[in-house]
Amino acid sequence: MAKVTWLGEDALHHDDRGGPASMIWNGIKFLKGKAVEVADARMVAKARANERFFEVEGDAPQVMENKLPEPEPPRRSVPRRARKSDDSD
Repeated sequence: MAKVTWLGEDALHHDDRGGPASMIWNGIKFLKGKAVEVADARMVAKARANERFFEVEGDAPQVMENKLPEPEPPRRSVPRRARKSDDSD
């Protein structure tokens, strides 16, 4: 599992108050400067690509593709045979 650290947004705020102390991303709460273990490979890849706000240590497990079984070929529709009408007078 990868450890993702949110570096904060201090660089975006040009006053003394600084940025927020925490943020939530995909339901995971990140405290500024504290590493959080993340198993989602997509999140880890996005955080790794965003060096300005994140630091990443380690790797997340590989994403397993959700492969569904191959669908069965459509069945050929067979025309109904003409029914004999019961016209017995």
